Amino acid sequence: MKRRFYLGAIAGLVAGEAWAKPKSALSFGDFRQIILSKIKRDYRNQLQVVGEPLPGWLRIRRVDGLELIFKLPVVYQEALKVSDDPQAFLVAQLDPLVIPLDLASVQTRLLPRFLSQQQYQKLWSGRDLVATSVDPDLLWTVVLDVPATVWPLTLAQAQTWGWTKERLVTTALENLQQRTDIPFLLAGERSGIWVIHRGDSYDAERLLLTDLLSMMRATKTNPLLLSAPSQDWLVILENNSADAPERLRRVIARIQASEADTALPPLLFAFDRQLVPYL
Repeated sequence: MKRRFYLGAIAGLVAGEAWAKPKSALSFGDFRQIILSKIKRDYRNQLQVVGEPLPGWLRIRRVDGLELIFKLPVVYQEALKVSDDPQAFLVAQLDPLVIPLDLASVQTRLLPRFLSQQQYQKLWSGRDLVATSVDPDLLWTVVLDVPATVWPLTLAQAQTWGWTKERLVTTALENLQQRTDIPFLLAGERSGIWVIHRGDSYDAERLLLTDLLSMMRATKTNPLLLSAPSQDWLVILENNSADAPERLRRVIARIQASEADTALPPLLFAFDRQLVPYL
């Protein structure tokens, strides 16, 4: 099925005759309405949209009272790539949002997720989240790995499992470590710079993997400079010249110009024996 037909098919399946536009002209606004309609119709006893704290980020409340953020721009971009059954695609995006949070089903899916302080305040201000700051403008939370979703864990939820914040943090980092092919990443250096883009939306968070950074540092004479310009990218280079920070900033600017939906604060970090903000 070609892309244009697929996009039109989503509109037809979910919105019926409500769409007057040609099948080839499904916009993000149309897609947003399709998702809202499907939640209201097919998930009305399981999910409720209660707000939109950032453009295209839907706050969704489950029947158990837990809330999550559903990132429509990410889902929309995935929809543009899919060429099979559109109904199955939508179900695959929404069904995971209703999975019960029992420990056995989620333990291996806990991962770290970066958010800017501004995003955090808009999304989760006042909540008892498992959050750790790495800079005044950047923190990370422990989330469930559900595609296109920011689903943070609360301390209250951890307590129902008999877990501490420290155990959640350790488990999330261990899970990310297991998903990271360190030898492959070490071999990915080009001209003294690693540009890590594995496509799993957790490359920025690999900034937290000290074992990975230590192995990279061991191959260099000088400390490392790092930045996570987007949730999909991590950039690392050796701080071996006066222009190294500016080189890194140029790479950050190019990535952020094309990654507005997932951009993070353009911060620089240094790593020698530990990760610290670069001043």
